[in-house]
Amino acid sequence: MMWDDFVGNRRIIDFFSAAVQQKTLFDGAYLLVGPTEVGKRTCALLVAAALLGTSYEKIGLHPDFVLVERLVDEKSGKRKRDITVEQARDLKRRLSTSSWGARARVVVVDGADTLNEEASNALLKMLEEPSGRSYFFLIVEHEERVMPTVRSRSHIVHFG
Repeated sequence: MMWDDFVGNRRIIDFFSAAVQQKTLFDGAYLLVGPTEVGKRTCALLVAAALLGTSYEKIGLHPDFVLVERLVDEKSGKRKRDITVEQARDLKRRLSTSSWGARARVVVVDGADTLNEEASNALLKMLEEPSGRSYFFLIVEHEERVMPTVRSRSHIVHFG
């Protein structure tokens, strides 16, 4: 997938595409807000791939890319209710190591509005003390469910 293949929310894609190409994208957190199936995750993955110099299809294999999402319960086969503090701590450990390509680190938290309170506090600490060129894309449906201090440290982007 390429920037031009993206359908809908064209102004958002154009903004991110230009910012990455011109190297003017601020490091830090972006809160991508909107209903399901409007392209928030696709947008985050496209930006991550461009920042890390890899393809959209291979972004999950890049050592400087981390995807955090609700885990699947082994017994029921359904997604768990929350993103846990253990997942946030694992993310912190991964970010504490050196960047593989020295370009950037990109984290996508899909369902950041499902972070439990401890996980939100752990994420907040990472946002307050980012390591090097780190970009966080926090994907949410319900902006009001995100801890106010996390929201205040994020660039909020609304998808229609």
